[in-house]
Amino acid sequence: ITYNGKTMEFSLLCDSGNLLTEPLSGEPVIFLSESAFSKLCGSKTLAAVKSADASFMKSDTKNIRLVVYETVGGSDMGVCIRPERITLGGKNVRAWITMGKSGAYGESEGLVPSSLIK
Repeated sequence: ITYNGKTMEFSLLCDSGNLLTEPLSGEPVIFLSESAFSKLCGSKTLAAVKSADASFMKSDTKNIRLVVYETVGGSDMGVCIRPERITLGGKNVRAWITMGKSGAYGESEGLVPSSLIK
């Protein structure tokens, strides 16, 4: 995943239950753990995403969106960011990233929707 010119590689679990899409584009959303998100985006962006900082979200309305979704635990929301590039299995894909709940991924660093794996 490349964000703000920084490219990092992550170990992600394929999750067939992750059907979340960003509503305007219809593109899928990848959940990253807090530590993976922080490594890629930096502590300032992490803090803005965690607090759903309105000024951060207004700073780039083309590449930053708020998404509300349902989980088995109830409703939640996340600030989604469009990276410059996502390469999955050697193939470039279009998707958004957001920070998911801590500790939800076991040994992996996040969840990739099965719709991106073909």
